[in-house]
Amino acid sequence: MTDFLVSTFGTTLRDHEGNTIPTNSVEAEMIGVYFSAHWCPPCRSFTPVLSRTYLEIQKHNKSFEIIFVSSDHTPGEFEGYHASMPWLALPYDSPLRKVLGMRYHITGIPSLVLMKKDGTIVSQNGRQEISKPNFIFALPDKIEQNKAIDECVDSLLSDESLQMQIKSNGCKTLVKVLSNIIQNPGEAKYRRLDKGSDTFREKLKNRKFVDILLASGFQDKGEILILPSTASMEVLQDAKAVLSAVHETFADV
Repeated sequence: MTDFLVSTFGTTLRDHEGNTIPTNSVEAEMIGVYFSAHWCPPCRSFTPVLSRTYLEIQKHNKSFEIIFVSSDHTPGEFEGYHASMPWLALPYDSPLRKVLGMRYHITGIPSLVLMKKDGTIVSQNGRQEISKPNFIFALPDKIEQNKAIDECVDSLLSDESLQMQIKSNGCKTLVKVLSNIIQNPGEAKYRRLDKGSDTFREKLKNRKFVDILLASGFQDKGEILILPSTASMEVLQDAKAVLSAVHETFADV
């Protein structure tokens, strides 16, 4: 439940590149809250171990995310340390940093608290849990992307409140967005969509179009949507094929 995440971590989080993202964009079923600091030698030893585990978890398409809660002394220390991590963080200026330490009874760092998305504690000793042989495979799977795309498209088509022309124009625009990325995989400009642009506001402002983009691999960074360079081209091609077929049905009506 995103309500728990927002009430616990605030409305925004920070990704490892320094971008601000909405907390309610986090969809993982399992959350690891990582209390750590760069000045702490055991933390600097454990963070690379946790990073390797996290990346392995992502490879296995598991529904898991980590939120770093810093005990660093300065914003500079925090930013430098967070840049070495592939996951999210509570903003350094958030007053919730100290609140969370007390809430989860943190008496020393590094500490990793594992919980479900609704706040149910799974383990206070996540450091020990991640070392278990079956830890990764016991995590819940992410919804398969192709299935998620199909569900989003079905939701769009069944929405009787949207005019057919809006659906048609939106699908046509999505096909163009995906085509640009597929044809120019090395061009970062095609992987970035500005929500304030005329095209986005005119063609894609309805949430159902955004949901299709998110299901295709885009990440919501607040005012922009970004597709990571690691996104699957196969998924994008499949999404394009589905949307092209849908757009053609509108043309036949």
